[in-house]
Amino acid sequence: MEGALVIIVLGFFLAASLFYPVFVAVVSVAGSFTAIYYFQPQFNVESSKKFAVTRKVPHVVGGALLIGFIELGYTRLAIGLTAASSIGYLAVICGNQFFGVYGTASRLAERFGVIRRVENRLFYLESSFFAFAALPVIFVMANPQAAVAGVAALTLGDAAAAIVGVNGKVRNPFHGSKTLEGSASMFLVTFLLILLLTQEPGRSAVAALAATVSEAAPLGLEDNAAIPLIAAVVFDLL
Repeated sequence: MEGALVIIVLGFFLAASLFYPVFVAVVSVAGSFTAIYYFQPQFNVESSKKFAVTRKVPHVVGGALLIGFIELGYTRLAIGLTAASSIGYLAVICGNQFFGVYGTASRLAERFGVIRRVENRLFYLESSFFAFAALPVIFVMANPQAAVAGVAALTLGDAAAAIVGVNGKVRNPFHGSKTLEGSASMFLVTFLLILLLTQEPGRSAVAALAATVSEAAPLGLEDNAAIPLIAAVVFDLL
C-alpha cells in the first residue's frame, strides 16, 4: 500500500506540473516547511560514516534525473519530481508516525539512510526537505543553466564532498566537521559538471567556488538550501 501511494503521488505531481508548475512548486515548498516544523523532534540524528555515503545515492540519482529533465527542456517535470519527492517523503513519515505503516518505501529509505532506526524509534532527514523547498524556487525563478548549476552543486558536488570527506585527514580549521579533501572534491566535481553542461568556464568556476564556500564555511545556513540557491544565483548574475 505504501509503495502504491508513493507511485500515485509521483504520477499526480508529474502530471500536475505540466499544467500548473508554479502551483506545484508552492506545494513542494509548503509541504517541506510543514514537515520541518511539525516533525522537528524526529530529525537531526547524527549519521554514521556508512550512512553519510549511502544516503547520497538517492541525491545523485535524483540530481541526474533533474538535470536530464532541464537539459531536455522539461523544467516543469523537474518541478513535479521535486514536489513528488517532498510530498511522498512527508506521506511516508506520516504513515510511520500516525498509522504504524512501514512498507516497501520505508524499508528502501532505511537501506539508504533516509530513514534511521535508533532504539526502535524512526528518525528522518531534515536536510532533504530544505532541498525540496529550495529547488522549486530555482526552477521557477532562474534560467535553465543556472538551475542546472544549482542542482549539480547540491547533488553531485555535495555527494563528492561527503564520499571523499568522510575519510579525509585534513580538518577545515573554520568548520571542524568538514575536511579540506571533501571541499576540494566538491569544487572539482561541481566545476567540471557545470562546465560540461553549460560550456561556461568562468561562470562555472565562480558558481562552484561559491557553492563550496557555502558548504565548507560555518555560515549557520542549512547546506541543502544554501548550496543550490547560492550556486544558481551566482551563475545567473555573472
